Amino acid sequence: MSGYAMYSLTQLKHKSWYSWILNSLVGFIYMFGFVMMTPQLFINYKLKSVAHMNWRTLTYKTLGTFVDDLFAFVIKMPVMHRLSCFRDDIIFFIFLYQKWIYRVDYTRVNEFGQCEEPTKDMLEEQKQQKQQKEEVAAIEEVGAIEETAEDGIRRRGARDK
Repeated sequence: MSGYAMYSLTQLKHKSWYSWILNSLVGFIYMFGFVMMTPQLFINYKLKSVAHMNWRTLTYKTLGTFVDDLFAFVIKMPVMHRLSCFRDDIIFFIFLYQKWIYRVDYTRVNEFGQCEEPTKDMLEEQKQQKQQKEEVAAIEEVGAIEETAEDGIRRRGARDK
């Protein structure tokens, strides 16, 4: 930020100090607009997956990028704004590259603990969990029957007295 502000102050012509401040702040906003778009790239890189990015979102980004580029070429605008339109293209092409390189792994478990194609290990684990639940349910059922039988014996004993 300060580097661009000093460059602008020494190399570019401004009408007043107010113009210089506005130009520096706009450069700051454009720079952090770029920085705000990069965390998703980093997340994709760390996860080695783009399963959380659906095609609908990518299509909207494509249309938005295309419209921005069209306006950047057709409408007269400041150079900084044109550069900001093209930096969106760079991020978009990196998104596309990540979509191509990190294929969707259908056996990967998502944040909800689900996956489209469970592996043999996952199916085996599910069977073991189901068996454990059935065993626990059977033990609880036997315990409930014993408690009922004991209550019946106590009641009979109380009636007999």
